[in-house]
Amino acid sequence: MKTDLDSRAVTVMQDGWSDIHNTPVIAGSVHTGDSYFISAIETGNNKETADYCATFTRDTMKIAAESFGCNVTVVVTGNEKKMDSMGKI
Repeated sequence: MKTDLDSRAVTVMQDGWSDIHNTPVIAGSVHTGDSYFISAIETGNNKETADYCATFTRDTMKIAAESFGCNVTVVVTGNEKKMDSMGKI
């Protein structure tokens, strides 16, 4: 991944869902034409608010930059109302 992503402009893709036990999960990946998994978390008791999702996105961007040397140029999420709010954050 480091070789493929080093110095590349990437798109962060973020999505959330619930697993089979109804536990909320958020995952982030980067896309360059190929997709690379970066991180995922169970949100537990944390509400998936716009602020919470924005923090996860910033963390994903930081991991992508520091661990893989890529430059995030675009963020793509779902079209929920909280995601609209997250984009403004």
